[in-house]
Amino acid sequence: MHHDRREFLKTVERIDSNPNALWIGLGDNAECIIPGDPRFEPTEIDRHYYQNNMMGELAVQQTKRFVDAIQPIQSKCLGLITGNHEQEILKRHNVDLVKLSCEELFGRAELGKKPDGYLSDMAIIRLTFQRLNDQGERMRSCVKTVLAAHGCGGGRKGGSTVNRLEDLMGDFDIDIVMFGHVHKRVTTRAERLGIPAKGKLVLTVKKQVGGSSGSYYQAYHAGSSSYAQRIMVKPSSLGSIRFMINPNTEDVEVVN
Repeated sequence: MHHDRREFLKTVERIDSNPNALWIGLGDNAECIIPGDPRFEPTEIDRHYYQNNMMGELAVQQTKRFVDAIQPIQSKCLGLITGNHEQEILKRHNVDLVKLSCEELFGRAELGKKPDGYLSDMAIIRLTFQRLNDQGERMRSCVKTVLAAHGCGGGRKGGSTVNRLEDLMGDFDIDIVMFGHVHKRVTTRAERLGIPAKGKLVLTVKKQVGGSSGSYYQAYHAGSSSYAQRIMVKPSSLGSIRFMINPNTEDVEVVN
């Protein structure tokens, strides 16, 4: 009930309509809070699951609904990260919802192996952009590295999220750092000064960008109750952030 499906499908359409778009799932792809969990609130569950007798396998059915919604952009997915909600189901019920999602999207894996797209808790990804001249010959390429994780913790103030991003940007020599979990859309930038390992001594600038991805969970919804309302989480805007990479200039712009 608190999932803004309309806003989520707008994002799916935006990705689908952009031929250059790529995306990463940063975890908590569905709520996956089932009966027996102290956070479970019956009135928070979409009537769709009651009407179709799905409460006995609520987390699996929510995940399948997520997979159905992203089928149009399956080919643009770099992979799925495991969130704490999926991790809780795996720990308590031995059901790997991220594996299930990846098998639906990319096909089943060989016995004992993870399916394509399964990024586990975090991933470091290298994106290479090849440029061609008028004759179709390859020219100099642009390479960007990405750290993607679900994340953990997080205070209520925006500054706590920025602090966490800047810590990760200091710990990893990565161009783009992103995580989820905290629901807030927050971005930050950093620059590192240095000199080349060889050649002429000139001052170089290494630019980094980071972002907390946001969510489609509407914590406050008239006429319903929720765990988020009971602990009075900070309201946040819905949607996702975007990293716009320009291979020609090698700049990265963050759209919040």
